[in-house]
Amino acid sequence: MHKILLLLSGTLLMSFWSHAQEGYSQYTGNGTLTGSGSITQERVVTGTTAGWRLFSTPFSSTPFSALGTVNIGAGNNNVITLNTATTNAWVGLHTMGMTSASTFGAGKGYMVYFGGTAPYTGVNGTTVATNVAFSGTPNNSNVTVSGLSNGSNSAAAGWSVVGNPFNSGITFDSLTRTNIDNAYYIWDASAGTWASYVNGVSSPSGKLTGIIPPMQGFLVKANASSPTLTFPTSARTTSSADTQMRHASNFSQLLYLRISDAATGRGDETALLAHPMATTAFEGSYDAYKLNSWTTGALNLATRSSDGHLLSIQATGEWDTTLWVPMQVSTTQNGSFSIEADFSAVDPGQPIWLEDVHLNVHHDLRSGAYTYTHASNLTDRFRIHFRALSAVNVQLSGTVRYAHAAGVLMSQAEVRLNNGSGTGSSATVAAAANAQGAFNFPVVAAGQYALSVVPVHAWGGVNATDAMLVARHFGGQHSLTGIALSAADVTGGGVVNATDALSVLQRYTGQSTVFGRGDFVSAPGSLVLGGQPTQSLEVLVLATGDVNMSYVPGMALREDARQLSEQGTLWLGDAGVVEVPVYVASDQSPAAVSLEWMLPKGTKVLEVLPSMQAVSGFSMQQRDQVCRVAWYGPQAPELKAGDELCRLRVTGAVEGLWSLGAATEMADERGQVMADAALRMPRLIRSGGQTGLGSTQIWMHDRQLYVRGISGAYSLELLDVRGRIVWSIRESTADLHRPETLLPAGVYTARMVSTRGTEVLKIRVY
Repeated sequence: MHKILLLLSGTLLMSFWSHAQEGYSQYTGNGTLTGSGSITQERVVTGTTAGWRLFSTPFSSTPFSALGTVNIGAGNNNVITLNTATTNAWVGLHTMGMTSASTFGAGKGYMVYFGGTAPYTGVNGTTVATNVAFSGTPNNSNVTVSGLSNGSNSAAAGWSVVGNPFNSGITFDSLTRTNIDNAYYIWDASAGTWASYVNGVSSPSGKLTGIIPPMQGFLVKANASSPTLTFPTSARTTSSADTQMRHASNFSQLLYLRISDAATGRGDETALLAHPMATTAFEGSYDAYKLNSWTTGALNLATRSSDGHLLSIQATGEWDTTLWVPMQVSTTQNGSFSIEADFSAVDPGQPIWLEDVHLNVHHDLRSGAYTYTHASNLTDRFRIHFRALSAVNVQLSGTVRYAHAAGVLMSQAEVRLNNGSGTGSSATVAAAANAQGAFNFPVVAAGQYALSVVPVHAWGGVNATDAMLVARHFGGQHSLTGIALSAADVTGGGVVNATDALSVLQRYTGQSTVFGRGDFVSAPGSLVLGGQPTQSLEVLVLATGDVNMSYVPGMALREDARQLSEQGTLWLGDAGVVEVPVYVASDQSPAAVSLEWMLPKGTKVLEVLPSMQAVSGFSMQQRDQVCRVAWYGPQAPELKAGDELCRLRVTGAVEGLWSLGAATEMADERGQVMADAALRMPRLIRSGGQTGLGSTQIWMHDRQLYVRGISGAYSLELLDVRGRIVWSIRESTADLHRPETLLPAGVYTARMVSTRGTEVLKIRVY
């Protein structure tokens, strides 16, 4: 840093020599100042991006107007501070009863905005770069700050903005703190994030050195009532060197974890250190809280203490085989992120690996960065494990189960370990599970392995319900986790989206027969062996795409093919193409529909028209006399008993009722399968040689009689089983009637006379 001291007209001007970068000059105040002049000290602000910077005054009194144009109006404040009477509330000067003519207090700090777009402009207008010059009488004695916020063990209480009251830098660790944590925090305008420091450790790495420059504000947190902070003159220093970093007597190992988004350049980091006196709970002597960035779309990486605090710097006990620390990422922007570790201050033999709880993945951070797709903020998605690997062989055993509530043991499944990390066994090793699903690897070298399972059971259990849940996960309406999320990535592309949902539909209907991911996924997907001579684990297996975990390998979940119930009559006439309606038998709200039709020989389904207003995904395929059709929508329709579920356009239809196969299923928006999802259809009857076009339908629902397939006027009589006329109409063209007489449930004969002649149909009243 270049500094210059000039005496001009009785004024000592301390100006930063290089204005190409942000900085300051400084003067310790040691010795005696005489005469009638004054001191002016500059702080240089550079850049073109508007933003906040923390300021303080090095003089006994400096008006806020020295900053520039100070906006006081509500919603347009460009000078703010923490209101010590509230919790974590940033407020403008007017809230604190101040004006632009009010003055900085010695040791007090303020957040100042530079740049911006009118009318929300900073103290220097719309331009960021400026030289801020304060003048006055320097503080040359100890400064004690009063009125600090009372603190507690809560992260939300006890925050205050303070500032360096001297013309030189100060060593933070030399300040006198009573009921105040050992950490301080500074907003880094260049990076758009908060930096923290405690006991010689900075996060981000190297950002803070424990020396606070002149005119610099910072945050501290009280941990009890009546906190006090004193700046002794002995804390002053002109050194900018890092004199505080990593004292070997304080901690033995220091790990920096960094997250980055290559697409946007965003990133963040957090620090973990092994301290013999620390625990995994928050301790104000060793730890620093995580303050999330104010920058839109920023990445925020933090560890979590055992008592629930998010931290930017966390000290633990010594790293051993049982220690793991939860970690989470929060952001408003999603994407493909990478997490890596800086091992420069970690013992070479210390293994450190990352567990992705969401995907059941374990990753050795020494092998490189871990890349994942971030689609939502999940609490404690990641864990950092510290495990010392032994060089001896490991005996691995366990059981294989299907990831279903029934927990079916996967007998005879093959468990495979594939070493790709360069440590451990050099080739893929395998072991077969016995009839009880138990497996045993007698000898496996310590190291990191990819784990997979090859069941003997056939793939299955996937239909429109699963496709809907995959699509809703992609849209944010439903959250898949763990092995279900892994199974949702059926294409193997590393992300879950609408393509996966469509692939699930097509696999159900038979339009496709394979998934890019393979037929089964397993969890854990990887594991680290070592630390003890024997290890045991339970391996879960899930059919790819079976995200609702409904499949039970080796067992039939649903009944065999069943004939539909009758609702109305459809006369086939001479029409080559017939539209066959399908109705629900009870009140339903199906958001996902999977139908397996067992069709009479010669029948061909040309098209299926769902009744729901919007369909998000659809697939249909007929092979021989089996037709599968599946669809789902963004919202479930409210269907009453007898309402139309869909309409099938078919050719070659023959008389009778069709059957539904065992793969038929309907589910609501949550993916809950409807146990009473019975369906009805009209009985198909040939017209007996009568001439005419089209087909006639008559059915009764909710005391209303529906007539379709007739053009022009017609007359209709309903006769009971004894041949008595119970209701009739003459010369009507309406397609909806409500008989005045309540008809008892049963089978009636409908005799219709129209331009087509006389037709006799059967109708069932429910």
